[in-house]
Amino acid sequence: MRDHDELPPDARRVLADLEALVPGGHGQAATAAQIDFALDPGGAVVELSARECGLGTLPESLAALTSLRHLDLDHNALSAVPPVVLRLTALTTLRLYDNRLAGVPDELARLSALRDLSLGRNALFTIPDCVASLRGLVSLNLAENRLTSMPAALFALRDLAMLDLGHNALSSVPESLGELGALELLYVSDNRLETLPASVGALSRLALLGAADNRLRVLPTSLGALSGLVELRLQRNELTELPAAIGSLASLRELYLEANGLTTLPETIGDLVQLRVLDLRTNRLASIPDAVGRLERLRVLDLRANRLRALPSPLGALPALEKLDLRWNVLRPEPPWLGGLADRGCTVYV
Repeated sequence: MRDHDELPPDARRVLADLEALVPGGHGQAATAAQIDFALDPGGAVVELSARECGLGTLPESLAALTSLRHLDLDHNALSAVPPVVLRLTALTTLRLYDNRLAGVPDELARLSALRDLSLGRNALFTIPDCVASLRGLVSLNLAENRLTSMPAALFALRDLAMLDLGHNALSSVPESLGELGALELLYVSDNRLETLPASVGALSRLALLGAADNRLRVLPTSLGALSGLVELRLQRNELTELPAAIGSLASLRELYLEANGLTTLPETIGDLVQLRVLDLRTNRLASIPDAVGRLERLRVLDLRANRLRALPSPLGALPALEKLDLRWNVLRPEPPWLGGLADRGCTVYV
């Protein structure tokens, strides 16, 4: 934290005005730890963090910080985007996570330099079309709101690399998703999705797809086109099987399938040669295909709480395995090769 006595006059004025707005009359004592500034080499204020101050508004003096690029207002009590923020046209990062926002003004389009916008954990029912004007956005957090549909304005954001729509009330994702070709991280967990669009396969740069805690019953075969996907989170859905195309995920390292209704696995699962973590706990698997024995880089295999009566012997030869969890199955007798895994340093739970 910068010594506040070293701040230029305009920043000291902003600091004093912010302290006066802190509820409860605690002033400087309440904000000293939360408010921080960063200056560029010329002494201009380029960053301001005022997290967890209980702020319900912002002072007009903030407009004097014309070089401000990063503004962090997370965890406050703002019920609207303060008008003074919309005058800070140099902003590249605006963080408003965990406030009380019920809407976003059209004037947000003035902040054309924005690259990182965080509006998560608010009370947003919709996102205005003005967001489409923010063509430079690379990261957009809309998680933990009340969105029931994916805003059409998002599909104009062709540079978007991270999109978080988790913890909303989405019932579908349109095929237009495939237009966001720069996406690397996509979170749609904890919604009401029953399917993913076939166009997800067009997201050629996608490295992480988080779709846990939905109502997914099937996966599109186009998922197999995501050759750069590294992590796939599908926990707590309603999947009973996986498409054979899942074996085409040549870069996949982590696959989470906990608490679905899987009764079988495709033989192509053995083609996931980069896989490190395979979480299959709490499903309905009665058997595991021999092909799992081809996963030579696999470190963690979680098979807890299935219906397994036997295991394929190739599992005992997996050279990189560090943890194998077999608890709450019906293995009788226990495979004789489990002892060999333990001797090689693998932690085995039975």
